[in-house]
Amino acid sequence: ERDNLWPRPYSNNPPPAATRIVASAVRVFGRDKCAVLSNSAGSSDDLDFREATAAERALGIQVIRHRRKKPACVDDVEAFHDDLNTIALVGDRLLTDVLFANIAGMFPVHLRSPITLKGDNGPAIAFRAIENAIILPIALRLAARRRPHE
Repeated sequence: ERDNLWPRPYSNNPPPAATRIVASAVRVFGRDKCAVLSNSAGSSDDLDFREATAAERALGIQVIRHRRKKPACVDDVEAFHDDLNTIALVGDRLLTDVLFANIAGMFPVHLRSPITLKGDNGPAIAFRAIENAIILPIALRLAARRRPHE
């Protein structure tokens, strides 16, 4: 997930820390098994995939192109890597990133807050706060009863 996990939301200029994290993931998993899935870059909103191309240049890994936004883009992720059970999806939104990962059989990694809210859109800020205040405690209680990820 690109949006809100880099210092400035919707930016294609990742900080050195993000670049180092991606480099570590590439060393461990391989470049062909690391990708960005964003509801902006690479989505149907990304005119001629300009944002996706810029993010790929900045990070050196693929941005998955997808016709529908999370959580409805399972087919596009499967085109990238067909064994969804071996994918960890890192994101900051419960009702897009974490829900999508769970529905698709991926391993969700929830970051409770973005690096900064500067430049973020108002609805995303509000929904994230509601999700973390109301839905997260319920999800954590349910997760305690769930079988472990295989």
